[in-house]
Amino acid sequence: MQKEENLKKLKMEIALVITIIVMLILVVVTIRISTKGGLFDYAGKAARETIKEQEQETLGIAYTVAKLGNETVDSKALQNALDTSATKILVTTNADGTLNVLFTESNNNYTVGQATRVPVVNPYDEDAWDLAYVCDGSWWSDTAITAGNTATGNIVAKFYKNGKKITPSDIVVGENTFEFPEGDAYTLVIEGTGDMGALSKTFLVPNNNPASEVGFIEKEVRCAWQNQLDQYFDGETEENPITPYITKVIVCEGITNISQKAFRYATSLTEIAIPASVGNIGNSAFSDCSNLTTITIPTTVTSIGASAFRGCTSLTEIAIPTSVTSIGGGVFSGCVSLTEITYNGTTAQWDSITKGKLLEYNKSVIVHCTDGDITLYYQGPGILRKN
Repeated sequence: MQKEENLKKLKMEIALVITIIVMLILVVVTIRISTKGGLFDYAGKAARETIKEQEQETLGIAYTVAKLGNETVDSKALQNALDTSATKILVTTNADGTLNVLFTESNNNYTVGQATRVPVVNPYDEDAWDLAYVCDGSWWSDTAITAGNTATGNIVAKFYKNGKKITPSDIVVGENTFEFPEGDAYTLVIEGTGDMGALSKTFLVPNNNPASEVGFIEKEVRCAWQNQLDQYFDGETEENPITPYITKVIVCEGITNISQKAFRYATSLTEIAIPASVGNIGNSAFSDCSNLTTITIPTTVTSIGASAFRGCTSLTEIAIPTSVTSIGGGVFSGCVSLTEITYNGTTAQWDSITKGKLLEYNKSVIVHCTDGDITLYYQGPGILRKN
């Protein structure tokens, strides 16, 4: 009798355990169904759609404001219109001319504007230039071609007077300060196909110092408009160099690079147009362009050379595309007005870029990435990074 009662009790306990297990399985299945396609998922989708609707409304209002009185809306104008929003938003320019708008809190991207990227071409009369230099291969000519003559070559640099009169900023070289009188302002247009030839090269030359045991030393030689500038610095000519009078540079479609020291000491330069055909920016390409405030780097650029923007004291904003895989040392040294960099990629992508020492001592810059900010600052021998 006792055995039968014990057996009955055991069966009831087993049945109870099985019932509990079945109930737990049902609960788990129900939760999975709910989260995957049920109430929870529905609520999540609804919330996400609400956020998107709010973002699109914010974006629509900002775009309308930015377009008032303007034929087109660029990234800077739209960013300014969106800066009143409490949400962190980054605006960058796509290769086709449309704008990419990233709401960093939700990580939602929107594309606005029309695909309006037009190849960068010479807007002037082809034969109306005042001065020109030609490049046949890897090196520019030193002889300036004057108006009325023919300028032909693989790549041609044409200087056009743009109707303005300016007094360039002083240029300090070592212990010497060079002042420049009021003169005609120029737009420099570079046309052609292929690599923009070098304006600076280093050669080994015999060392004429009898006290030295070194047989050969390095000597840097420049050409074209940069050689004209060096001759002025060295006192070899009293003719005012043209470089400090350049206010705008147009690099036309077909040019594949910005060569080393191409626009060094273009202290009056405020506008630069770079085409999507450019793949790299050379060392010191824009060094000491002290009035350049902003620059748009095409999404085709993969490398930015050392000291490319060194001494650009007025530079306040720059956007670096994810196409860039290497940045040379000292690229932002002396950029005292630069506090922020926009990078249209993640912090991990930024860290993967091969970089030199970007900054100078006691300088810090915030890099805005799509998934958060990075603060770069210089201390000791290298660049330190902190989130």
